[in-house]
Amino acid sequence: MKDRIADILNTAREFILDCDPEKIQLENILNGKLGLALYAVYMSREEPDSPYLMKVATVLESIFNEISEGTSDLTAQSSFADGLPGLGYVLHLVMKEKILGEEYQEQLAVINELAYGNALKMLDAQSFDYFYGAIGLLFYLHATESYQYCEEIITKVHSYGVANNFFFYNNTDDSYTMGINFGFAHGSGAIIAVMLSLYESGIEREKTRDIILNTLEQLLQFRRSEIDVERIKVLDTRENCFPSIFPYNIMTERPDLLITPEDGNSTNLYHYSGRVGWCNSDLGMVYLLYKTGTDLSVEKYIHIAEEMCAATMMRKNFAETDIRDYYICHGTSGVAMLYKKIYDITNNPIHQQSYHFWINATTDYMEKEMKILSFSPDKLNLLTGWLGALLVLYGYKESKELKGWDKIFLV
Repeated sequence: MKDRIADILNTAREFILDCDPEKIQLENILNGKLGLALYAVYMSREEPDSPYLMKVATVLESIFNEISEGTSDLTAQSSFADGLPGLGYVLHLVMKEKILGEEYQEQLAVINELAYGNALKMLDAQSFDYFYGAIGLLFYLHATESYQYCEEIITKVHSYGVANNFFFYNNTDDSYTMGINFGFAHGSGAIIAVMLSLYESGIEREKTRDIILNTLEQLLQFRRSEIDVERIKVLDTRENCFPSIFPYNIMTERPDLLITPEDGNSTNLYHYSGRVGWCNSDLGMVYLLYKTGTDLSVEKYIHIAEEMCAATMMRKNFAETDIRDYYICHGTSGVAMLYKKIYDITNNPIHQQSYHFWINATTDYMEKEMKILSFSPDKLNLLTGWLGALLVLYGYKESKELKGWDKIFLV
């Protein structure tokens, strides 16, 4: 399989290095030019003095030109996923990698101050989203080593948690992001993952530990085995939706009231997607349980993770996973990435087998696409395009990871 992956990487390399960043419509870090810059930074580690370094410079030049001309989308947004913090993330990285000097420190400081202020506003508005809310900005400020800002945001998150039984209810109008969301992309999964990272860094350890454990305990109440399905309203994303262990999110018209598994409140709606994927699925919860159980020495969580993973790893076909592409978000490469991280934690070969299965599935998908050469510049993005999947495949081919690239996906 490594030879097949090498062919995919070589074909992609040609497209990537030939691509004019100006032809990529979006600028943001997950779905646009900044993701290409991030990819090029990490690939330049393996190819010193390579054209990837020039690609980093070209992308950043394109973005700064658009900012100076007043045509940049980044300046109109405040979130990590589609605003200036994505630029700050890349600038911080290229300075640490010594690809650039310290000439962008002033711009970085301005972005950090804006991110801090916007994070506080988002918390007041109950926007706990990773992509588009306060938790993404907290992740960003930690990544850029703005620790004082992090401490103040953690304190505010903790205070909200204490006052609201550690239910972090997203106040949005989107039925996928609103409510008690269980995923990485928009929900409490991200809160736990970001707090674990802060805990590991020694930042506000008492508060971060409290947030992690209490939030996880609240989510565990909503495993399917704990819910009285006769007393709740259930929404399935699609017909014959796989009965996953956790909901995708729980919505209510009365978020001021405590939601419990036994709650017969007719305004509560339990939404299930039936997916296996990075963004929001049982597999993400398995990873978080293993990670929390190991890092915080909570044996109970490891046992729950083992039970859940025994069921989740059996889900492989479309009906059981709703997987239809190779993307990171809810495709094969995101699943492979999670199984690799679970294997790294457990050293259990059964998880390595799952990792290999999903690497093979990713290879199959990408080979088909490369054969028909269905290339467009907008495929060069991390979340729903080539770049995230290529980094996952590269880690398999080289039997080593490009350390740190996947932090943006909270693993």
